[in-house]
Amino acid sequence: MRLSTQSRFAVTAMVDIGLHQVAGPVSLACVSQRQQISLSYLEQIFKKLRQHGLTESTRGPGGGYTLARPATQITVADVLRAIHAPSSQRSDEAQVHAQQICTDALWSELDQHIESHLQAVTLGELIQRQPQALRDAVADAAARPMRGVHAKRTQPGAARKPAANSVFTWAAALGQT
Repeated sequence: MRLSTQSRFAVTAMVDIGLHQVAGPVSLACVSQRQQISLSYLEQIFKKLRQHGLTESTRGPGGGYTLARPATQITVADVLRAIHAPSSQRSDEAQVHAQQICTDALWSELDQHIESHLQAVTLGELIQRQPQALRDAVADAAARPMRGVHAKRTQPGAARKPAANSVFTWAAALGQT
C-alpha cells in the first residue's frame, strides 16, 4: 500500500466531503479552497474515487460530490486502493539481488500492518475526530436558508394561490371567486 501526497490529499478531501455534504453536494472548488489543494489535482483524485464507487457526482448548479456510501462504511484503505492500483508484480531487479531477499519479508510484514490499521479506520471516525466547533459550524451552515437561485421564493404569512396555466383553469378560477 502506497502512502503518498496524493493519498494524503485524497483522504483529506474525502473527510471534507463527508463533513460538508449535509448541506448537499460539495464542489471541488470549495474543497480546494478550504484544504489548500490544487483544483486540477483534486479533479484527478476524484476521477479515480468516482470510478471506484467511493463518490458520486452531481452536475449543474448546486452540483458537486457526495460520498457514495455512509462515511462509516468507507475505510482509509478503500480510498488508498482507489488512488493507487495495487502493485502485485515485483520488479525483476529485486528478485535478482540476493541481499534484497532478506528484507522483502520485513517490508511485506510492514505493508500488512499498515493495511490492516488503515482498514480499521473509517471516514466516519475521522469526521468524528474533527473539532466539535468545526462540526457545529458545518451543521449551522446546513441549517441556514439557501440564497440565490436555490432559495424558495415565498412571502412570509401570505399563502399564494396557484396561477392559472390555461384558459380553462383561468375560467374556473374566475367562476370560484
